[in-house]
Amino acid sequence: MLKHRYFFYDHEAGAFVESRPRRTSGVGTAVAVALAAFLVVGGLRAGADHLTTTTREAALVRERAALREQLALARVRMRTFSHELDVLAERDERVYRTILQARPIPEAIRRLGVSGSDPYAASDVFPAPTANALRAAGSALDHLGRRLALQRASLSEIARLAGARQASLDERPALLPASGEVLSGFGMRRHPVLRVAQLHAGVDVALPVGSDVFASGGGIVRSAGWHGAYGNVVEIDHGASGYTTFYAHLSHALVRPGQRVGRGERIARSGNTGRSTGPHLHYEVRDASGRPVDPAAFLATSLTPEAYNRLAAQSNPDLAPASLD
Repeated sequence: MLKHRYFFYDHEAGAFVESRPRRTSGVGTAVAVALAAFLVVGGLRAGADHLTTTTREAALVRERAALREQLALARVRMRTFSHELDVLAERDERVYRTILQARPIPEAIRRLGVSGSDPYAASDVFPAPTANALRAAGSALDHLGRRLALQRASLSEIARLAGARQASLDERPALLPASGEVLSGFGMRRHPVLRVAQLHAGVDVALPVGSDVFASGGGIVRSAGWHGAYGNVVEIDHGASGYTTFYAHLSHALVRPGQRVGRGERIARSGNTGRSTGPHLHYEVRDASGRPVDPAAFLATSLTPEAYNRLAAQSNPDLAPASLD
């Protein structure tokens, strides 16, 4: 294959002269090309690394700003919860504990101070704004957690006391145990048989023999049977309230010892047994030490057992005392 030949006009010689290319070192050319390529590649890599670092840092800055914003919102919500706990704690102290006669929670416990080593020291490895935000959020969250635990314990105690109070109210004598006229009240009087002055420890209700007698409060039947001068007797222990009731001169009992009865439940038929001058019910209330107290302090005289049972059935038929007929 023919090679191309090149000529140029040489003015000094006054003729065309063939141009012959100079031979250069291939090694030098290769080195120059490699150096140029290295510089180009190095520049591109440095630019890429710089761009990547800048993008990552920008993302981290945005992420840190978002986290700080979330911490700030969390602190606002925790302040709201803390205020609601303040309201609950005030009601707990001023209402619930007052009504239920519970001991107040000491102010030192309410304040819930923290002592000992710094629990947030690990936050100091971060920049000051981040460390401060973490400290504030951690402290608020820990304090809120301790207050919640305290309030939970307090409400558990309140619930227990309320349950005991309700049990006491359910078992407290509250009704006149029969629908009849009260003939004789509590106090000193001349005994109709013995003709001597002595304490009349209850009230007497005039009733025809066989009339219904009802429990004046819920409780456990302690005894049911003959009791000397009292004749046939039913005694009910209203343990949660601290009282017992005594129903005397009965014709017969309709309950047995150990049986639980509810307020307004039929427990006996009236009679004229024992040392009695006529058909009637003798009713007593005794305190925890066994001393008789005036039943008038416990009686809702305008509410008969029948009326009470009607009201109970109207409010909730399931709560109406069962008939023993």
